Amino acid sequence: MYYKFCLCPLGFLLFISIGHAQTYFTTGGLRLGSDYGLTLKQFIMKKTTVEMILATEDNAKTNLGLSFLVDKHQPILTRNFNLFYGAGLSINWFYENHEYASQRRKIGVPVQVGLEFTVGKINLSWDYTPILYISTNSNAFDTLKGLSVRYVFINKKEGKRISKRIKSVFSNKKKKK
Repeated sequence: MYYKFCLCPLGFLLFISIGHAQTYFTTGGLRLGSDYGLTLKQFIMKKTTVEMILATEDNAKTNLGLSFLVDKHQPILTRNFNLFYGAGLSINWFYENHEYASQRRKIGVPVQVGLEFTVGKINLSWDYTPILYISTNSNAFDTLKGLSVRYVFINKKEGKRISKRIKSVFSNKKKKK
């Protein structure tokens, strides 16, 4: 009885995603989890995205982080339910002992793996991101987990049209003689 109750919403979501599938080109929204902040994600190639995350951890008064990630996407079941994985660069600014005069910076390499689901204009993703800091003496390793809720600003179809316009501006077409 319980499994039928759980499978109905899952089946409904799968039906909606197949019937109203809309992959994205550009999304932006909120990130919640072990860190929280803003996230912006953009496709740059067929299955490759770049993501920027501006976030802070639990104590917002003492740190701020900026991460740039490149992710590869692999569809699961449908084209808008993806496994993604990638890596990038992370810079964190933090204050020791809550003193603004003692600001420090940590630079690290984040590695990310997660799941992503897009329905209509909403993109949801969950990720696990371990970070190895290469410019610090203490706490050289950190792990972050987050749920991102994003709005699809530009869908895939509109994104292709924009990409074609940009390419035509920068293309070197030879004039016919």
